[in-house]
Amino acid sequence: GCKACPANTYYGGTGAEAVSECTACPDGSTTLSVEGRTSVEACVCDSQYYRAVESVSGGVVCVTCPTGAECASEGGGKTCGLRSAELACGSGVVVVGNWSRVNDGEYHLSSCPSGYSLVNTLSGTSVGGGDALYRHDAQQCVECLDESQYVLRSDVDTCQKCPRGLRCHGDGTLDPVVGGSEWVEEEVAGVGMIYRLVSCPSHYSVSLGSEADGSLQECVACGKGQECFGTNGTNCTVCSLCGSGYYKDAAVAEGCKACPANTYYGGTGAEAVSECVACPDGSTTRGLSGQTSVEACACDAVLYRVVSGGGADVVSCVTCPTGAECQDEGSGKTCGLGSVNLTCGLTPLVGNWSRVHESTYTLGSCPSGYSLVNTLSGTSVDAGNSLYRHDAQQGGGKDRKPGCVSVPVSKRSSRVSHLHHGAPGLSPETNRVPKLGREGRAGDLYGADVALPSPPKQPRPETRPSGGSGGETCPAQLQRDIQSW
Repeated sequence: GCKACPANTYYGGTGAEAVSECTACPDGSTTLSVEGRTSVEACVCDSQYYRAVESVSGGVVCVTCPTGAECASEGGGKTCGLRSAELACGSGVVVVGNWSRVNDGEYHLSSCPSGYSLVNTLSGTSVGGGDALYRHDAQQCVECLDESQYVLRSDVDTCQKCPRGLRCHGDGTLDPVVGGSEWVEEEVAGVGMIYRLVSCPSHYSVSLGSEADGSLQECVACGKGQECFGTNGTNCTVCSLCGSGYYKDAAVAEGCKACPANTYYGGTGAEAVSECVACPDGSTTRGLSGQTSVEACACDAVLYRVVSGGGADVVSCVTCPTGAECQDEGSGKTCGLGSVNLTCGLTPLVGNWSRVHESTYTLGSCPSGYSLVNTLSGTSVDAGNSLYRHDAQQGGGKDRKPGCVSVPVSKRSSRVSHLHHGAPGLSPETNRVPKLGREGRAGDLYGADVALPSPPKQPRPETRPSGGSGGETCPAQLQRDIQSW
């Protein structure tokens, strides 16, 4: 009788005269050891393959299962999820991704869900079906690693490294490490779509790093001596130096701090409070912080401001000479030399006070009726004299006057009340006592002539008889009186 075609073959016709007429099952398939099969339908693809129909010949083939459709079997082997109509593994788990085919041909993976990257090349990338790099067997949806990767276009891009400035969840969720930082999607040639950091909140700068995939991007807190203020607290890109009057001593996301009251700083980028310069002794900023110049340091009321050497930063506050002190009813003593017009209130200081540039004041002269004092002993000497004291420029004795010492009237006229016109030592034109001594020396009147009253008419002086007590005239005695005075 006729013999059955061997297992793993089939013959659909009749009258076969040789075993060679039995057709072998497609590669990767068997008849499950059954002989005498009559159709290719009896050929079952092995578990790691799925059955397809060639588009040209129409023949049945067993196609290697793509990596993304493989299922692990209980025995440790692999099965292909594309073998079932449900495209599921034996456990009921559906193959990840959208798989489809035309006319029972090969399956193609067309898309992946969020958090997965579509791969269809040996290099792990995705290309079009007609691309030379396309590999059917390499098709799969690769799940991006939670916390370390993300993907924005699952069907086009590979999983990207998570930037330092983001917390990633495997998908395209945007979760910045620094709240308020701004990220946008940007396509990079050869990389794909990535998140690009464009701005940070206040006191951060944008750090992009050197990696093309943007994995080093982050918002970095401004360093010492730096800060950044954006629009409405954001849009910062580059930190700038702390301005004058401010400092920052740590690399933290904070603004620069104001130099404390009674200090100032005229530069930029100060990195420590120690860079804030203390006001000169005896001066304050009147409670204000963040000052930028020594000009903000105001001398105390009983002192006045002096600039040494002509340099704007060599400033000191000098004790007010007693002769320039003012008594303020509300706040005690103040210094008239600290006012623009050298006044106590509306009253000008007595004497001629002057200085070169902004050096210490010198009392140069006093008006008529006053005596200049500039030593601790109550006398007057040249400014270069070792006895000269700046602070002693004042009125001396119990009757101190602001600036100059008033000469009592009794000392100005009592000794000369009996003088008459033409007496020796008097000026016949003015009837005044001339200056006694050099200007600026003790006992002078700083150029102030002493006005004398007109003398009463008196008898002509008589000459004492010879042999008397000196035979002197009255004017001679008067001259000694004047010299003594």
